Amino acid sequence: MNTIKNEFDEKYAHINLYFDMLDKLINKAAKLQDNTGDIHEVNHDLIKVLKANVFLLLYNLLESTVRKSTEHIHISLSTDTLQYKDFQKEVQKIWIEFKYNNLKDQGSSQILDVFENISTDLINVGYDDYINKRKANDMSGNVDAKSVRELSTKYGFSNNSRVKGGSLVIIKNRRNNLAHGNITFAECGKDYTYSELIKFKKEVYLFLKEFLNNVEKFTSIKSYKK
Repeated sequence: MNTIKNEFDEKYAHINLYFDMLDKLINKAAKLQDNTGDIHEVNHDLIKVLKANVFLLLYNLLESTVRKSTEHIHISLSTDTLQYKDFQKEVQKIWIEFKYNNLKDQGSSQILDVFENISTDLINVGYDDYINKRKANDMSGNVDAKSVRELSTKYGFSNNSRVKGGSLVIIKNRRNNLAHGNITFAECGKDYTYSELIKFKKEVYLFLKEFLNNVEKFTSIKSYKK
């Protein structure tokens, strides 16, 4: 978990560097000087594009942090060498989804065998294997405050309560519109002030810090065990 938190801090530091540049260009009318000494003003459309890039940076931080944290949970579950009966019901449901997702297509004798033996199953389910088997629940382009809270409920760890994360859905939608070409970078960037982007950045940071703490507590004290 320390690696994930360190990567988060590093990515956030890079985002802060980007915002420092934006601050100079937008609020301090900074200009560019080339290697011949000539001074160039920054085009207004370029400012809009640079502001739109914020949504890509913030969403990348959001999705990568949530994905890596979920992978960490799966690693913790799988390396603990515990049996099905030793886990809380949330993890038991995940195991059934993974190993017995076609149970409804089995005959009664096969189903009876499952019920008789499942309690001693050793839980071992990697995150990528789980997603590939389920063919659902992939996070790509789908992470916001609502989906993170649903994830917390699914695995049985604490929901974010101190930071609501209302702006995360805006960040997700803007990122997706940019990624799919539904809106130009200039069109996106013109709609937001520097102050609004700062608020988005702060909310993403605080929301993810709380989320990381919740995941760390869940895995370190093994709250997934009965």
